[in-house]
Amino acid sequence: MITIFTPTYNRKEYIEKVYKSLINQTNKDLVWLIIDDGSIDQTEKYIHTCIEEKKINIEYYKQNNQGKHIAYNNACNRCKTDFMICLDSDDYFSDNAVEELEEMTQKIKEDIWAVIGPRIHENGQLESEWKVTDYKKIKFQDIYQKYNYIGETYILLNMKLVKKYQFPKFEGEKFIPENAIYDRLDNDYYILPTNKKIYISDYKKDGYTNNGIKIFLKSNQGFCYSNLVRASSKYNTMLKKAMAYARYIAIKKVFKVRENIRKEYELKINVRVRIVSTLFIMPFCVKYKKYKLINR
Repeated sequence: MITIFTPTYNRKEYIEKVYKSLINQTNKDLVWLIIDDGSIDQTEKYIHTCIEEKKINIEYYKQNNQGKHIAYNNACNRCKTDFMICLDSDDYFSDNAVEELEEMTQKIKEDIWAVIGPRIHENGQLESEWKVTDYKKIKFQDIYQKYNYIGETYILLNMKLVKKYQFPKFEGEKFIPENAIYDRLDNDYYILPTNKKIYISDYKKDGYTNNGIKIFLKSNQGFCYSNLVRASSKYNTMLKKAMAYARYIAIKKVFKVRENIRKEYELKINVRVRIVSTLFIMPFCVKYKKYKLINR
């Protein structure tokens, strides 16, 4: 059995498509775990109607509005199955997705934290060519650095390994980029890529992709943390690590972030990374100052 985790906030009109894709699965041996991030629309009423239909196993929990990363933490804590995948509230599965996911679980060994495949658009197209060898053990960053993939992925999580890796909480902020978890997992374990196209993305105007700058401006500490994690990664390139550390320094300077996140979370940054990062600090400072001016 697989847990399908859907974080949602005021997405009632979209989450209906998620539900329909799950009740149409060829294999319904699943748990649909919904973490509602404090919706004030008709989401809760709609989900209770779905539960009453008893077509699939549904677990619904509502939290105070704290962001997707806290919803993820709560999902990890509540997940009772060995495997979990996040299906966003504006996306959906192909009819054979759970059947394919069950087959993927058979490939997972003790040092594999996830099986990862490419998301596709509603027209069936990928963001870029998927060149990764099917089920060959690699690091997550290899998908982007070695095989040059551009685009989002779906991630079938091995909960035996993943549960202990959770997001920190920063007071007053509601977003931390997902690499803050994935880079840490990559340091310790491997992933298996797959070319199975089972996850369809339907991006909305109120989603992160279209509102990145606004979200960034409200989540300075979260972005400081995620960039530090990237800069301390064992498997990112020197350039990526240096640029991540430069972003961390620039965010602290421009937005006057006072917390010493690097020391608090014991994130160690290589001396060479710090030296190379000096090339990028000023350009990032200029960029972030423009963000502040544009969004006043």
